[in-house]
This record gives sequence, C-alpha cells and structure tokens, in this order.
Amino acid sequence: MENLLEVKNLSISFGHNTPLKNLSYSLKKGGTLSIAGESGSGKTISALALLNLLGGAAEVKGEILFEGRDVLKMPSKDLRALRGAGIGFVFQDPSPALNPVLTVYSQIEEVLLTHKICAKKQAHANVVNLLKETGLNFDKAKLYAYPHEFSGG
Repeated sequence: MENLLEVKNLSISFGHNTPLKNLSYSLKKGGTLSIAGESGSGKTISALALLNLLGGAAEVKGEILFEGRDVLKMPSKDLRALRGAGIGFVFQDPSPALNPVLTVYSQIEEVLLTHKICAKKQAHANVVNLLKETGLNFDKAKLYAYPHEFSGG
C-alpha cells in the first residue's frame, strides 16, 4: 500500500529555539495516525507545517511529502488547492477558524467555490443543506448570522 503522507526528518526552529527535531513518520492511504504528547511538545506546529502554515518566523527543515509532492516546496496556488481539499484540520478550539466579520454563509460558500465543489448558482442550496446537516436548530435567519451568533457548545 502506498504512503499518502511521509514526514522525513522534520525540524522546526524559531530563532535559537528548536521545539521539534527530526520527526519522521508515514501514513498509508486509508490509515489512521494519532499524535499525542505533552503541552509544548510540538504537536500543533508539526500539524501546521503539514500545510506550510508556519510563516516566515519559523525555519522548517526536512520533507513533508503528500501524495509524493513536497508540501514545503509547493507553489502558493498548489498549497491553496491542497488546504481543505487534500488535508484539513479539526481544531480543538474552532473560534480562530472562522472569520468573525464574515457571515457563516459567506465562509461556507467560499470553501465550496474555492474547491470547485459546486458552481455559484448551486452554492446557496448546498450551504443550506450543509447547515441543516450540522444538527443545529437551523432556520433561514441563521444563514446570514456571524460565527458568534451560533452556540459555542
């Protein structure tokens, strides 16, 4: 079985601080991988590195191969296509994942259109269906609500 993801000798430094040194692992297609560790052990920064989301403050060494392509060397256009469609995250605290000044509708619609899940004229129906599937007490008024107007529970 072919590897979907391979992390080879991943090291991440912030100036003189190197919280992650020589991490290596692989994940087969259809497999499951769990990463556990103490607070501050590098779980979050290693996950952010998978999508090259650490920015210029971090020095990242090693290789992160997703379907054989090195994420750390991907052009911005390819990274944007990979984010959410090929690799996605479910964050422990979802509040930073949503933009507080944009409606929930506009944010869901953006994902559908960016990843070409549907055409613009079909987006409205798809957003409504997705919100109904969440199990929230959905009504049309929530369609144009802001993230803070939804329950945090």
